[in-house]
Amino acid sequence: MEMAIYGLAMPFNQFYWNYNSQTNTYELELTNYEVTELWKEIPLTLEHNKYWTIGRTGKNLSVLLNPAGVFFKLVPDTPESFKAYKDVKEGFLRHCSVTFLRHKSREFVEECKIQSLARIMNLNHNFIVEEHNEVLVHEICLTNSPGNKATFCTTDRNDMRLKGVKWDVYESEGAEGDATSHDGRNDGKSS
Repeated sequence: MEMAIYGLAMPFNQFYWNYNSQTNTYELELTNYEVTELWKEIPLTLEHNKYWTIGRTGKNLSVLLNPAGVFFKLVPDTPESFKAYKDVKEGFLRHCSVTFLRHKSREFVEECKIQSLARIMNLNHNFIVEEHNEVLVHEICLTNSPGNKATFCTTDRNDMRLKGVKWDVYESEGAEGDATSHDGRNDGKSS
């Protein structure tokens, strides 16, 4: 059986949030499959530290987009990546994250709904809701402090959270050495 780390680095149709204490404002960003693209060469790092790069697309890292999110598979090939595999297997590393560039727009209808709900709950916070119009993923990392707690990493290829991710089909299509793909999406965008 092949040793590998699998994970969901960016779930789609969920919010990433940031709190600004100076303005008492929550900034919510909605992720979106249709507008997400992958950079040509994506590194996999530990804790977003470029000096701790343990994988790279075109080498030992495969990255796949499907309607559920940005998934990855890392096949360890260095002492550092084998250590990361062991840490994931033993539960010391449980999440992952992405670094991405984005263009976004405000979603005033959703913002009003959230503001109304907050008032009903007697919350005195402001909310800004933005939807991603374009996203370019250019790094994935293993971490225990993700921007979205729905992310995960595992060494179990049959993990139920990977349901619907077809690595075998993807890997047979990636014969030209392109380790990034949009699953089932032929929209003319480069990935």
